[in-house]
Amino acid sequence: MDNTFDVRRSAFGVGWRTVRMCHLLLMVTGLFVCWSAEPATEQGNAARRTPNAERFPTPNAERSLVPIAETLRSINLEHLAAVPVQHGGRYKPLHTLAMEVSDGISGQITLGKGHTSLSSLLDLVFCHESFQHEAIVLVKHAELARDLAVALPAEERARLIDKRRITPERLADIRVQTELARLGQNTTKTKFINQLRFAAANLDQNNLLENLRLYPLPAGPHADRWRGPAEVAPSFAAALQEFAARALAAGGSMDGFTAPHAGALPPSDSLAGRLGLSAEDLRHVNMGALWPLWQSAGAGRIQSNAIQAISVDPLTASAHGLDASAAHYLEQLRARWLEQGLTEGDCADATQRAVISATLDRATAAWVSFGQGWIAARHGAAAMDLQANADALVVALGELKDHLDRDRAVRGLAALAFDTRLELTYWRWNGFASAAWCFLFAMPFLALGCLGRMRWALWLGLALFALGAGGQTAAFFIRWRLAERIPLANLYESMAAAALLASLVAAMMETVMAVRARKSGQPSVMNGALALAAALFGCIIVMALAFLERHNINAFISPAMPILSEFWMRIHVSCVVASYGLISLGGLMSVVYLLMRTRLAWDDPRSVAWDRTTFAMNAAATVVLWAGLVLGAIWAAESWGRPWGWDPKEVFALLTWVVFIFLIHLRHAVAPQHRGLATALVSLAAFLVMGFNWYFVNVKLAGLHSYA
Repeated sequence: MDNTFDVRRSAFGVGWRTVRMCHLLLMVTGLFVCWSAEPATEQGNAARRTPNAERFPTPNAERSLVPIAETLRSINLEHLAAVPVQHGGRYKPLHTLAMEVSDGISGQITLGKGHTSLSSLLDLVFCHESFQHEAIVLVKHAELARDLAVALPAEERARLIDKRRITPERLADIRVQTELARLGQNTTKTKFINQLRFAAANLDQNNLLENLRLYPLPAGPHADRWRGPAEVAPSFAAALQEFAARALAAGGSMDGFTAPHAGALPPSDSLAGRLGLSAEDLRHVNMGALWPLWQSAGAGRIQSNAIQAISVDPLTASAHGLDASAAHYLEQLRARWLEQGLTEGDCADATQRAVISATLDRATAAWVSFGQGWIAARHGAAAMDLQANADALVVALGELKDHLDRDRAVRGLAALAFDTRLELTYWRWNGFASAAWCFLFAMPFLALGCLGRMRWALWLGLALFALGAGGQTAAFFIRWRLAERIPLANLYESMAAAALLASLVAAMMETVMAVRARKSGQPSVMNGALALAAALFGCIIVMALAFLERHNINAFISPAMPILSEFWMRIHVSCVVASYGLISLGGLMSVVYLLMRTRLAWDDPRSVAWDRTTFAMNAAATVVLWAGLVLGAIWAAESWGRPWGWDPKEVFALLTWVVFIFLIHLRHAVAPQHRGLATALVSLAAFLVMGFNWYFVNVKLAGLHSYA
């Protein structure tokens, strides 16, 4: 088939170009007036336009949206949030993808103003242009914000510097992009510049549609790649019928033709790319065929049965008032369209091809209808079928997943296994944060029980501590199942694992000491002490995660980087994280020990017991950290060809171990009456060095371990 469209200069085409030229002149004049207060270039204006700018004109795009609470009252998004999507190398609920997109843009899991994570994503997809002037993009680095402020108008500089927020429109401005390119030569800011570019990618409507791989379709013998709304479309007949229905509803107006919609016609840029349409081809299709058809259908001159006939044989369009040129373009469009459906190689069982295609049509029609309803609802119009369309989409996508599993069975492959409901529960329960609340409430009771010898307070504190440790454990193993790997691959997971280890060690030692005390018939001088330190550590970790979320601590579930071998991650990273847990427990016990020494003598039984326990923790941490360093050197030799390279992470891990070696030697070099204070102070110093290595070296310094 000829892959090019004929260029026919019809009278309609000439007239249309004249209208467009006048429109362009008016737009240029308006832009000049609006931007007269600051320098602007045509390149800058072009950079600010989105790829769909011609289909999403400014008057419609800037219509204000109703408060999201009004829309959410009319629909329950629970089932849609659990729909699986293939993204980032794994299968996840749509809710998780929505959180990641919002966080990549705003540093928060929603866009604020009453939004949920999913409603934020839906607004970005369907009402994209309404956010262009909203300061939703977070600039995470304060110095970078000041650098970019010089490229902004004076009235926007203060907001960027003070709140570190910039609008999508400004982020796309050619002056800001030029400044980012210049600053990119400074390696200390590369990470934060890349974060801004990631935010820009999340704001691109075509990227969003590309990442929404909701359709679990058979993809031939080579892969199981799912497809998104940008890659699928309803049947040509369904697309043409929906197009004509919108034309009739809009009365054939230009505003209706160019208004934001979720349909397949006129073709989006992504759909045009799949169809193999160049920019010139797309212009001829829109002007020469779809616009005349829109006007005729809007005026009621072409009925539904005629549209059906045209979808089967576009050349019959000439019999319904369209010229031969329009019929020719529709014929070419239909031929291209049919090539994009499921092919014989996609389906292992050819007899199921028609069934899967029909299910895909239902899913796509539901997506289109849901998108149109969402747009209407967000602009204050009635959308009675919004819930029905959302439910129909969920059902159709579930049927496609069943078809995919049957197709995989024919190919001899196992069905895809994932649990989106469990992941939704994980995010909404937020086990680590829930455990922190238990620890927070447990601490005053543990302090009263440990230091004040109040038995009822001790038991209540231990019960709350056990509840928190149980929550930590459950959250850790649920994350393990969802990630399908040991959850130690990033900073968030290592911090949570260290806090869990500290809790388990404290619980075990508290139990051992309680049993020993019962056998001896004397009360333990350490009752609740270890639990108090572990609870404090659990609270600090969760508070740190909340405070440091803006600094790109990855709390989301993602596959480990390829270099992170599962075998070595299990032994090397486990050792290092275990040592960090013991170091933290010892360091926080030292803090409480120093407080105790303000009122207890050095030879008091409680001071002695606490000092010995703290030293035992530090000694164990020294051994485990040394094992982690040795295993890391072996892994580095295997992966990078050298056991040691003076990487910042390596250097500070070694420095932490050196501090502990100093502590052990110091322990035996000072007098007994000063031994406890010396141990506590050096232990606290080691804890601070470890904390610096854990956060600052990972997040702020560029190195081979920056992903950790």
